[in-house]
Amino acid sequence: MKRAFKNIPKVVRKQIWLRMAVGAVFLLFFIISTGQFRIGLMLLLFAILILVNGGVMIYNCVTGRYLHIIGKCVDMERTKLLGRTKRIRVETENTVVSIPMHRDLKNLHIGDHVHIYLPVKATVMTHNDVYVINQVYAVKAERKKDE
Repeated sequence: MKRAFKNIPKVVRKQIWLRMAVGAVFLLFFIISTGQFRIGLMLLLFAILILVNGGVMIYNCVTGRYLHIIGKCVDMERTKLLGRTKRIRVETENTVVSIPMHRDLKNLHIGDHVHIYLPVKATVMTHNDVYVINQVYAVKAERKKDE
């Protein structure tokens, strides 16, 4: 199991650790809030939900049930007020894929290579000849060396 976990890409492992840590924090808050029943129940529900999500992600990654898409960033949608990256478009071999950004990648520029990790059962929709994927595990950007 440990060797299989080491074979998972680093950015996906980081997401797994993050989800498990957040679930553990909610579980700790549940243990602390023993006096308030409604708040404790809500915290326990969040802890179970996040820990199960992390467990499913570990299972899918260890068994190889994730996809790795590599492409080139061709467009970035930004929010108007803060300029945060909202969605990016990545050009693969013959298609364009649009994915949401849950965190702002500071080092991502148009023309960079993007690695997208997503579950095999992710829902893919089409909108104006662009494939839209809303469920991703992790996104990694790297600058092309020869440019």
